[in-house]
Amino acid sequence: MIPYSTIKTIDIGFLKLHVWGIFAALGFLAAILIAAREARRRKLDEEVIYDAAPWVIIGSVIGARIVFLLENPWAVSGPLDIISVWNGGLAFHGGLFGGILAFLAYVKRKKISLWKYADAIAPAIAVGHAIGRIGCFATGLHIGRETSVPWAVMYEGKLRHATPLYEFLGLIGIFAFLLWLGNRKMSKSLEGIVFAAYVASYSLLRFAVEFYREDPTYYGLTIAQYLAIGLFLASLGFILLKIRRQAASAA
Repeated sequence: MIPYSTIKTIDIGFLKLHVWGIFAALGFLAAILIAAREARRRKLDEEVIYDAAPWVIIGSVIGARIVFLLENPWAVSGPLDIISVWNGGLAFHGGLFGGILAFLAYVKRKKISLWKYADAIAPAIAVGHAIGRIGCFATGLHIGRETSVPWAVMYEGKLRHATPLYEFLGLIGIFAFLLWLGNRKMSKSLEGIVFAAYVASYSLLRFAVEFYREDPTYYGLTIAQYLAIGLFLASLGFILLKIRRQAASAA
């Protein structure tokens, strides 16, 4: 058993800091810095990352909150509950879709290359998400089903899967994989493939981790698993299409 206790807030005199919110903010900050670094390495304008970041963050939070409330309408007992994101209550897939829509709007307005920047951003998303999962673990969010595995944590009087840590470890692995892929010659000629690889690999990770969470199922699978299947197939189709087009142009 892994020693475990939760901490939701830190009181500093008159100020109360929400631990999950701290890690969410750290995740966004780390993602911005890593995306800017990747943009520089790819000889892209890093200012695009800094300029787009506020809009992407707003879009991510709004999208994540909307999807969470659609999945958990019982979480709202008053008007303030609709916006109380500092206590958690953000659905990652909603945040991903919201962030993508915001970035698409920014790209269209600035008339810059979508896929070149998407490839630079992909590893950063994995790191930011990983840091956010530390916040989930620290505050007891998404702790999984009962289990007897040696690495279980004691939560609410029962031994359970430490599912936020499973995702954290998987996301760090995805980050390393994306950096490796981004340094391959193939990724330079196949714009968007690093981002598609991120979507595909995270979809596989999330599909697997969902079996250890306690989310409600519909016909045997959770909503996140259905989304993961759809995103995996879409990203795989995108990768195959890119490879096919490159092969056709080289023929």
